[in-house]
Amino acid sequence: RKTKAIISGSLKELEKETSTVRSSFSIQFTVLLRRGFRQVFRNKFALSIRLFFSLLFSLILSAVYSNTNYGQKSIQDRTGVLFFVVMNQSFQALISTVNAFTVEKAIIIRERQVLLLFKKRCLYLYHILAYYSTKVMTALPADIAYPLVFSSVMYWSVNLHPTAAAFFIFIAVTMLTSLSAISFGLFIAALAPSVEAANVMASPLMILQVMFAGFYININNIPIWLRWLENISYVRWAFMAFAINEFSGEHFHCDQGAGKACLATGDQVQFSFIKKKKKIHLLLFKPLKRFLKIHY
Repeated sequence: RKTKAIISGSLKELEKETSTVRSSFSIQFTVLLRRGFRQVFRNKFALSIRLFFSLLFSLILSAVYSNTNYGQKSIQDRTGVLFFVVMNQSFQALISTVNAFTVEKAIIIRERQVLLLFKKRCLYLYHILAYYSTKVMTALPADIAYPLVFSSVMYWSVNLHPTAAAFFIFIAVTMLTSLSAISFGLFIAALAPSVEAANVMASPLMILQVMFAGFYININNIPIWLRWLENISYVRWAFMAFAINEFSGEHFHCDQGAGKACLATGDQVQFSFIKKKKKIHLLLFKPLKRFLKIHY
């Protein structure tokens, strides 16, 4: 009777028994790492498509914002292009992750099902930690390469902060934004039962990230009981990191008759939309920027 109950899907009794994995963690890690790299590089069409759209969007931004200068109107252009960079990296990484991992999740569950039912033991192929570690490592090369290509093409064409330190920090923030979006996509895909459900969930959750980024609405105007959501919006943190990196140390021309309305320095621009978060970001980025200035 117990065997029939187990076979019919009643795994609660079986979970009380010893759960184990026969192979060592190093063997699991090695096998999964090899399989992961084969899966990533086998799908050359998907790799080519992502590279194509990274190049395409960088060229589109370069063409649209090619006339960016140091006048007062260019301040809005610079904040706009920085926000588009965050959006591009977020949506591209999020959509690809949600669609891929939701399908892959079914394979993981099947591989981790009970193998030795007749011995009343839960014998799994591998631990979740081994899978997740190799998943991250196999995805890192491509997830770093695409933001690197995108940043290298777009940065100098748009005439952003023309220093080596600012350029390398821009690349680092772009990569971190992409990795944050991938993590967010894994979270959504882990909750969703299907690809369709994951795509339905991804859109409103991503809109919440954008809504509390501080670009479309001043954070101080948001009701106090909703304001805490700004702290979990990686879009906001990425946008402010880009803004601090771009405007720190910059100077802008004042139009005739502008008077007090003129924002002559980048610090004045930062204060207009960063305010209380500025000190937190400066603690993170000033030491890195100082190091890069010394070496470059």
